[in-house]
Amino acid sequence: MHSSFSQGLPVSIASDVFLVRMRQKPHSRTYWLENQHESVLFNPGGTLGQEEDFERIRRDFPLERIRYIVVNSALPEACGALPYLEKRIGRDDLLIVTQGQMADSLRQMGVRSSIYPIDQRNFQLSRPGFLCHFIPTPYCPCPGSFVTCFPEKGLLFSGELFGNTLSAGILHHEDDFEAIAQYHSQAIPNSQLLGLALSRIQSLTVQTILPNRGPVITATDIAALTSGMEAMAALLSKKSIQAALETYGEVVERKHLEQALEKSHQLEQEVTQQAALLDIVTNSVSDLIFYKDCQLRYIGCNKAFADFVGLSTEDIVDKSDEDLFEPTYARFFRLFEEKVLARQQPEASLGWSWKDDNPEEMRRFISSTSLLRSHSGQVIGIVTVSRDWTRQWKAEQKLASLNRHLEERVQEELEKNRKQNALILQQSRHAIMGEMLSMIAHQWRQPLSAISMAVGTLDTYQQMGILTEKDINVAVTDIEQQTDYLSRVIEDFRNFFRPTSSREDIPIPDLVSRCLALMGHLFARNSIVLQNLTATREPVNVHTNEIIQVIVNILKNAFDVLSERSVENPVVTFRDSVEDGELCLEIEDNGGGIPEKFLPLIFDPYFSTKENKNGTGLGLYMSKVIMEEHNHGSIHARNSAGGAVFQLRFHRNRSTP
Repeated sequence: MHSSFSQGLPVSIASDVFLVRMRQKPHSRTYWLENQHESVLFNPGGTLGQEEDFERIRRDFPLERIRYIVVNSALPEACGALPYLEKRIGRDDLLIVTQGQMADSLRQMGVRSSIYPIDQRNFQLSRPGFLCHFIPTPYCPCPGSFVTCFPEKGLLFSGELFGNTLSAGILHHEDDFEAIAQYHSQAIPNSQLLGLALSRIQSLTVQTILPNRGPVITATDIAALTSGMEAMAALLSKKSIQAALETYGEVVERKHLEQALEKSHQLEQEVTQQAALLDIVTNSVSDLIFYKDCQLRYIGCNKAFADFVGLSTEDIVDKSDEDLFEPTYARFFRLFEEKVLARQQPEASLGWSWKDDNPEEMRRFISSTSLLRSHSGQVIGIVTVSRDWTRQWKAEQKLASLNRHLEERVQEELEKNRKQNALILQQSRHAIMGEMLSMIAHQWRQPLSAISMAVGTLDTYQQMGILTEKDINVAVTDIEQQTDYLSRVIEDFRNFFRPTSSREDIPIPDLVSRCLALMGHLFARNSIVLQNLTATREPVNVHTNEIIQVIVNILKNAFDVLSERSVENPVVTFRDSVEDGELCLEIEDNGGGIPEKFLPLIFDPYFSTKENKNGTGLGLYMSKVIMEEHNHGSIHARNSAGGAVFQLRFHRNRSTP
């Protein structure tokens, strides 16, 4: 069986402080400092009765509010309940506040939460809602023991200090102090150090003392405690420890002071080294660097800026722009920097020009200005880095000038090329016109002969006196047919040479038919077969006469090849198809093809493969210009098994501009 005094708890001890757990065997008291979700638990106690005690505590205080658990002793009866309590609290940010040397012991007990080592945190813990100090008490039975003081609340959680195993009430009599002294002299072997801790604690303003063992000491008993401490010292004086206490205190204080001075000296050396390194870095760059306070007076600069101004760094410090620059520059810089400070801009850029001694030589700078902040984040001035980019600026100006001239040259060349293409197109049309006139002459020869024969027959019949009305009618009919044919030939050629300014929709078979009307007699007279296998009625949107000119060029080249090479059973075939979303017209002959080495060159201007050297070399070049630039299509050439294949490709559903 174990006895418990926890019934009737929690009990309010002071403002926001509650006694939440108290057990007689082992002797322990657990205190709760309420601070919302940053609450503190002192001395969680041992494992005996932990489940029923903390289940009862949960009814008044949600355990998940606990952020800190202060453990001033690693003894099981003081902190054995920690692993169980960790699970019930369930917070990832839970901190165990203790001396760093106790960490290993707590880990062995199964504690998994993070440790807040007070000896590595200047023996302080500051959080919203409270500030506490930790005072080591090395005389207590457990190494690393300490007490916890909240100066603003007047609280002292004294741990093993002031505890006794006899009294469960409040101190009232001097005899109680004798019991405390006896407890310390028996339970704490090095109790001679007690006076040092007592003297430190006596200097604090404490209203309530809450020991781990023994009664709570309230404000009304503090005076009794003071006299009791004297009685306690008398009871322990048999070992003549007062001198030892004073000596120990002096040694500890001197040791702390020496450590603090050594640390201060080390920090001073580090700061000096860092400052020297910063000077080396800033003075090694060619950029102008300076810093000013919020009144825009210089507080430092690098060597480059000092050389730029023509003064030493010492002469620049505490000066303003008005002291260093002409009024125009000073006002310009001040207005910009005042705007940066007023708007609290993290960073701002400024471009500016500077006249050297040579008035014709202007230097260009780009400055980047940032706010200068203290460790607390307060704006204490500005820092500016300025880079001389005169060389880059000149290079950019030169490049811009070259680009302008290049663009002008490109436009000039494009205009020259456009005029040249127009001239070549005109030359090409004139060449085709000559060939067409030759074909007209050939096509007119037969109907003119028929008309001449009909007229001669009428004249002969009249002279012989046998001319009848029927003969006249037959002759007139024949002459009308022949003149109608001549008229159609003229109309076909007139349409071909009529310029068109806009595109029109026309199916590919109709394009081919109009070409055959122009060239068919020439091919038929030379026994060359023209096969029109086109059938797609979907129209293409083109300049019709220009596309007819392209097809006529291809047909004329095919006619020349088939005639020069005396091909047996010569034939030219027209096919249409749809490929990759484009309408295609293919014109294929069986004339043996184009030499492979010439295929990449046939669309170049003035290139010709005709053996009789009567080609201009402009036909296929202008065909390419017409297809690509005038009709947004393309023209390609390849060889097939029997001859050459020319393919014209047109975009589908292209609207007329």
